Amino acid sequence: MKKQTVKILIWGNDYNSRFVFKNLLKLYSYIDMIDISDIFIFKLKAILNCNVIYVISGKMGFFLILAKFIKKRIIFHWVGTDVIKFNKLSKFRKFIYLLIINKHIFVSKNLQNELELKTNKAVIFPIIDLNTKLDIKNSIDKKILTYIPQGREDFFYGSTIVSTIIDLKTFKLNVIGNNGEYLKKSNNIKYWGWIDDKKVSDLINACSIYIRFTKHDGIPKLVINNLYAGNAVIYNHKFLYTYYCDISKKKLINSIKEIYQIHILQINKQVLFIKNMYIDKYTYKKLLGVLFEK
Repeated sequence: MKKQTVKILIWGNDYNSRFVFKNLLKLYSYIDMIDISDIFIFKLKAILNCNVIYVISGKMGFFLILAKFIKKRIIFHWVGTDVIKFNKLSKFRKFIYLLIINKHIFVSKNLQNELELKTNKAVIFPIIDLNTKLDIKNSIDKKILTYIPQGREDFFYGSTIVSTIIDLKTFKLNVIGNNGEYLKKSNNIKYWGWIDDKKVSDLINACSIYIRFTKHDGIPKLVINNLYAGNAVIYNHKFLYTYYCDISKKKLINSIKEIYQIHILQINKQVLFIKNMYIDKYTYKKLLGVLFEK
């Protein structure tokens, strides 16, 4: 009897969904993606034509309940703010998640611990950018990179970051994901808007410091990529080889000063750490294996 081909459907509409789809498609041709904002008939057809529904940073809805009813296997990959949204749901809606999901994947153990749902057999698997071509540097200049998505300036503390660097006039801040409509303008601030992966890589290579302030986080690709390129990463969440910083202009300035005193000594250590613990460990071939596992 011929073995049935397993067809995987990625269910989502954020950057992570499209990014994972692009990388898995290079390894496995029986994979498709549906944007959850598509019309009813497209989503219904996609569900009927697959065996496994792989939800990335998604939410429960009618179609996933229907998919479970017709015996589709459902895998959830939790990446960050989706956990915050889930924890605000009613007990009944949380119970629906418990019934529907066959497997949970988290980008970090901390994120799993935050989720208010029993997930004892969950898999930890960060979403890593393996295609970025990075130049590992051995010096520090005054070019800084940050990511502040348009419309989410408050969540990413955009005003704090921008106003701090404006005061540090000898530094230049590159902001990706934002056109500056709701943030301050200055000669030392460059707003790039939404750019492609190659341009993001170019900016990582051109800068020496990456600042990431968020109200909540998983394991963001930009933190991993900047560490792997040898950049100093200032972060308001604790992560090995980053410079922890509370949210304030004074503390951010102190963190930047600290970098110029000690960062050059740890570049090789942080690059090796990221290579061993993330780049080599969490490949898309291994992720595909996780999706096939019962």
